[in-house]
Amino acid sequence: MEYFLGSMSGERLQKKPDAPIGACGLTHTCPFCGKRASQGRVINWIASECILDGEAVFPCSSCGQTVSAPSAIFVEESLRKLSEKNFDPTTGRLNQRGLYLDIIKMSARELLVPNWGEVLEAWNKRIRS
Repeated sequence: MEYFLGSMSGERLQKKPDAPIGACGLTHTCPFCGKRASQGRVINWIASECILDGEAVFPCSSCGQTVSAPSAIFVEESLRKLSEKNFDPTTGRLNQRGLYLDIIKMSARELLVPNWGEVLEAWNKRIRS
């Protein structure tokens, strides 16, 4: 299986875990068909869905199966801080622009658990069994 941070076209970003990730996506292999599930699904969208619903759900670009990215792919403390800073409880909405601006300054090490790809794969295999 293949998992990496990449640009929207799927190219790999530098492997510097402490450098700011900038505007990037999570690129991964579909846990069902084994082909590319997305061409760098935008990381701030995945984070916002995880803050609001505990997971981000989207179709695989190759087979159409529903893939889920659980909040467990993120460092729990980082996701909590992003939520506290950008969620307005009176409206029940996230400040998407603020979330994006905060995430692009973070490093991969600050935002994602080291084995996020394996977590994503295990989560999807578990919910399908």
